[in-house]
Amino acid sequence: MGFERTAAAGILLFLLGCAPPGPGRSRFGHFQVETKSEALAGLTGSLKVRVGGLWAYDVERLDARTVRFTVQGGLTTGEAAVEAVTPFGSAQLGTVGFQAPLDARLERLVAFGASLTMGSQDASISMHSQLMGPAAQLARVTGAYLGLPLLRSGVLPALEVGDIDAATCLPREADVFSVVGARVQGELVEKLKDENGDVAIGRARLDPELEARNVAIGGFRVDEVAHGAQTFFGTVLEHLIWEPKVDAAGLVKAPRETMLDRVVALRPTTVVTTDLFGNDFNNVNLYVDGVPDLSALTSVEEVRRGVRAVLARLEGTGAELFVATGPDATLLPRYEAKVEQLRAKGYSEAEATGWRDAMRARIGEYNRVLREETAGRAWVHVVELAAAVEEIVKGGVEVDGVRLRGVPFGGLFSLDSMHFSDTGYAVLANLFLDAMDEAWGARLPRVDLGVVLAGDPYSVEALRRRGLECAGR
Repeated sequence: MGFERTAAAGILLFLLGCAPPGPGRSRFGHFQVETKSEALAGLTGSLKVRVGGLWAYDVERLDARTVRFTVQGGLTTGEAAVEAVTPFGSAQLGTVGFQAPLDARLERLVAFGASLTMGSQDASISMHSQLMGPAAQLARVTGAYLGLPLLRSGVLPALEVGDIDAATCLPREADVFSVVGARVQGELVEKLKDENGDVAIGRARLDPELEARNVAIGGFRVDEVAHGAQTFFGTVLEHLIWEPKVDAAGLVKAPRETMLDRVVALRPTTVVTTDLFGNDFNNVNLYVDGVPDLSALTSVEEVRRGVRAVLARLEGTGAELFVATGPDATLLPRYEAKVEQLRAKGYSEAEATGWRDAMRARIGEYNRVLREETAGRAWVHVVELAAAVEEIVKGGVEVDGVRLRGVPFGGLFSLDSMHFSDTGYAVLANLFLDAMDEAWGARLPRVDLGVVLAGDPYSVEALRRRGLECAGR
């Protein structure tokens, strides 16, 4: 805990939470502030707080002269004005000082891609998962601002501990993504209706006025990144992330910008993506009877066209791009479970495993395309996530003497056994930080895996406390 006195007399800001050392606070934000001021005593009505142009959240008026709130971040380095606002007036409460990110190339950090970059967990997204995604953890440890399109608590349903059999750690319904999808269809519309009964997508956002700099969307393929969503739900998510004030009539129409348009418009200095084409292969339905149909896999040439389109647009920004290879999805337990199921039903070994091996080969081809298309571009840095994830899944990770295993409920995955735990995402963030050090000759800090594990709701110990006795076995 630390504190700083503002220029305004009689004001004391208590700044809580972690931040890099030195004058000012981290521009990543999401730290708590408590302010005491006589100016607050004259304000009545519902209170909001704005810090340097960004609305704070979790605003709590402790008494007539004291307010506590959480800062979303710092748009610029230096002093940012703190303003209290009610329907009946406003008051200046001093300033919060923000320090520069640890490397100038992170001045305008932008993230894009799909669910891993977004920070998905439990077959969904939440404020917690967004704040613990790999891009967010990278920004936090380097002090870089990364505007997050945070969701209001409880707005999106997610997989729950009760959806998992506590004795076997098997989901009660095999296709957990369909389970959550059905809940979204049944619950979301009513949560988003305004006083007139119209659907207002902005109601899902904690702060619909904030310009998001993490514009990743779960489920997007590389062509959708470049040219726009090809499903209704994808279009809705585009509006949610960068056009949340759209009315109900406009919600069904494509927004004015694609994800790639948004990235370019944000004038980035550094861009990161952990899963540019993850959904071009993570889209095979394993829950059909018989051998899975691989026709959903994107062709290699279509992936190549998508990668080229992304590189062509980003080259003009002058930004550095850190892009990951696609991890081998067939290493996930549900693929081996499908193979075993086919064997049990009498399929030949070639039939039981051939589709999986073909899918594995296709992922390898996508990664070859990425390496070929980025070769010779000094501003592009390929992060070999595929090799790292394979090593992690097969061998696990040791954190402060605890062996985290790359299996369901072994500490590295969330409840859906596909998206990572907080600690798993911290490992991904550190891989990108390693790449930045290598590319820039820098010495950036790393995410402390032990600290993250201690508060990780997906650690083996935490899962057992939540009722999953099978965790870690």
